[in-house]
Amino acid sequence: MGSRYAANAHPMYRYPGNAGAAGRCARMTERQQEPASVFVRDGERLVPTAWAQSAWREGTQHGAPATGLLARAFERHAAEEGLQLTRLTVELVRAAPMAPLTTRVRVRHAGKRVHHLEASVEAEGQTMLTAIAMGFRADPLPMSETADGGNAQPPAPLAQAGPAYEWASRRSPDGPSDFVAAMEMRPVEGCELPTAWLRLAVPLVEGEETSALERVAICADMTYGLPLMVQMTRSRSAAVDRPFVIINPDTTVNLHRPARGEWICVESSVVYGSDGAGTALARLFDEHGAIGGSSQSVLVRGVAARPDRWEGFANR
Repeated sequence: MGSRYAANAHPMYRYPGNAGAAGRCARMTERQQEPASVFVRDGERLVPTAWAQSAWREGTQHGAPATGLLARAFERHAAEEGLQLTRLTVELVRAAPMAPLTTRVRVRHAGKRVHHLEASVEAEGQTMLTAIAMGFRADPLPMSETADGGNAQPPAPLAQAGPAYEWASRRSPDGPSDFVAAMEMRPVEGCELPTAWLRLAVPLVEGEETSALERVAICADMTYGLPLMVQMTRSRSAAVDRPFVIINPDTTVNLHRPARGEWICVESSVVYGSDGAGTALARLFDEHGAIGGSSQSVLVRGVAARPDRWEGFANR
């Protein structure tokens, strides 16, 4: 991490880099002293640790944990108003530096039954992400759990999922030293679409229990990348074999009920067009059944946009 962020540096978030043996040693040292959370509170600011690092560019933050912070901000307002959050749309305006973040929430419209909210994530005086959310006034009804397929079960239960993908885990000394390593992924074989159970393996914010909505928002950010991640469990070279790279400038989550538990199942599909755009769609489940879905716009670019450090993935 460059000196630009030294004044903000939390002692546990220096990015170890990826420079051959020295980089690998640094990564192992980092794992021996790994941070206890993705963010540390500093008053109203949220200071990123090493787990917030992006896989794309050193010194910038991954979009998934910041998406989780937006869910956290919306959820706090919803709790005060007795709302069930049913939709969350996040747009990535620019890559956030490895610097403290603040979140802001504003009510766009407070109706009798529906609230419309907006929020932002800011760093160094600039807006990094924006979001809108919708919350319904909670109104319990004697609804059958099987009405309209609302109790649809995941493609495979967690107990039938494969073991955690070791290369992308905190236990792997030569895996990625970024937010991907803070996630635990258990792929499911034999499904029609790429499917995996995901969970955030460390708290999002130090001293706080990560809420179910925060977990869903973070896992939904993986919608577009899950098919490739599942491919990489079979061949790590999948990351560098494709003649293009992809990234999501947005994420939308629609929920018909709150999630329960740590694990979220994502069943994802991605379609690419020939003009640099794609779409990603996923069904979302917890261990009790369906909870909703997610969608993303996908920016598709040629291999020239691929980070140089990805070249080493296939050889690890």
